[in-house]
Amino acid sequence: MFKMVFADDETHFRTYFRNVIDWNKYEIECCGEARNGMEMMALIEESEPSIVFLDINMPYMNGIEVAQNIKHLYPSIFIVMVTGHNEFDYIHQAMKIGVDDYILKPFNDEELLQTIQKVKSKLDQERLENIKRENELKFNKDSLLYYMVSHDLSKEEAMFKDKFNELFHIQPVSRFQSLCIEINTENDIDDNEMKLRKYIVHNILSDLFPNERDRYFFYGPENQVILIAFGHYIASTNNVSEIAMQQLYDVVKKRFRFNINIGIGEIYESVVDIKKSYLEALLAIQYKLLYSDKDVIYYSELETTKLANGFYSSDLNDELLKCLRKQDKEKINRELEKIHQDIVKMNVSIENVQMMMLSLVSVVMIYLNESNNKLENLFSVNYSPIDEIKKMRSIKIAMEWIGDLYMSALDLTKKQKNTKSSQLLTKAMQIIEQNYANSELKIEDISRQLFIQPRYLLKIFKEGIGISANDFLIETRMNQAKRILLEENNFKLSYIAEQVGYNDLAYFSKSFKKHTGFTPSEFTVKNK
Repeated sequence: MFKMVFADDETHFRTYFRNVIDWNKYEIECCGEARNGMEMMALIEESEPSIVFLDINMPYMNGIEVAQNIKHLYPSIFIVMVTGHNEFDYIHQAMKIGVDDYILKPFNDEELLQTIQKVKSKLDQERLENIKRENELKFNKDSLLYYMVSHDLSKEEAMFKDKFNELFHIQPVSRFQSLCIEINTENDIDDNEMKLRKYIVHNILSDLFPNERDRYFFYGPENQVILIAFGHYIASTNNVSEIAMQQLYDVVKKRFRFNINIGIGEIYESVVDIKKSYLEALLAIQYKLLYSDKDVIYYSELETTKLANGFYSSDLNDELLKCLRKQDKEKINRELEKIHQDIVKMNVSIENVQMMMLSLVSVVMIYLNESNNKLENLFSVNYSPIDEIKKMRSIKIAMEWIGDLYMSALDLTKKQKNTKSSQLLTKAMQIIEQNYANSELKIEDISRQLFIQPRYLLKIFKEGIGISANDFLIETRMNQAKRILLEENNFKLSYIAEQVGYNDLAYFSKSFKKHTGFTPSEFTVKNK
């Protein structure tokens, strides 16, 4: 139903206009009437109508002046001028300032209905076009954010910043934080039920975070609803309100009787770090198994973030993920055995061992997600990794279980890997690992060696391991640089840069900080 208001200085005409037809019958709500232009402007601000009927001759502000103000302040309002035959010259002036239609006094109900039908037809068309534009905008926003949480954007940072700003119109300086709401599937629910639960979560979030300019929700993989917060919802040092997220948890559980897990990543300065924050939110959800007394888990609160200062560096997760991508069973077993020996040698507490093992499980989950394998293919719906870990009678048994988990994940993706494109991917990765020290190495060189087009090589990297060939080359160089920094004390930084394919020391240092978050010297001090 469309809202309508009208203005005329003659009392008898206002009475006539109000009663000449049954407005509700034509899906129009008559929201008020005004005696002059001043009253009309106040009425518009109060009732927010879609249609305005204006008499030309009114005191204080005539119809032309009111129409100008309306078009300036409320350009979407449809204006119909009401005028007499002897005032017809005013119509030309009115049409120039954007008045949409006019009707001549005196008129009967049939003439008024013709005008109403014309108005409604145009408004219906505008409404459909607006819905179409909104749907297209939502689709573009969803697609962009889904891509951003699924891909490494470091090589295309400027482009994605521009694209994000174009769609979301954020403030020039803003911070970003990702939140993941995972809907529990403790019972076997169908797709329709999952859609309903996502819809419920989405609506509650809309009430808790009403300012659309500073947040965006979209549906993530399978059972996830993802919230990206920016602007005033993130203060200079504070996270998104834990009170609001606790309200979400309580309302869903008590009113709608299903459970959710809520994980919240760190705050970052750059929009391209939305993925990093999202992955932290996912990890926080996994660690909820260790924090059964909390309903909302911040990544910053996890004890596992402290493990990097001990024997278990987060770089090990990166290395294991890389081994999974390459299907390198031997190296996976060597890395897991090394972790096992370090646990025994350093007498690590059982709590830290449990958290470390859950971190190892999260690597498998990330790998399965990259490989488009559902977690249910490896874990049953009600399966709890932490419960399984707590049952282990010894570290040896627990590490064997972890090893079996990694091998099972590799078996799940083995069929996908036995293709021509995956064989090419393996060969390309080998070429990069053998030649990363060559500063002249380019994707075109690798393509020529494999007798394929560079575009095809980029495609098989994206589809095979979820990152571009260039990103894999940078990742390989950075991993080698980290290894040299940790194992050698006597090499100059310029020598290390050359050893991993960088002739420009400043560019190497900049790339290293972008990849690790530390300068080479900071990294060395942190990990020695």
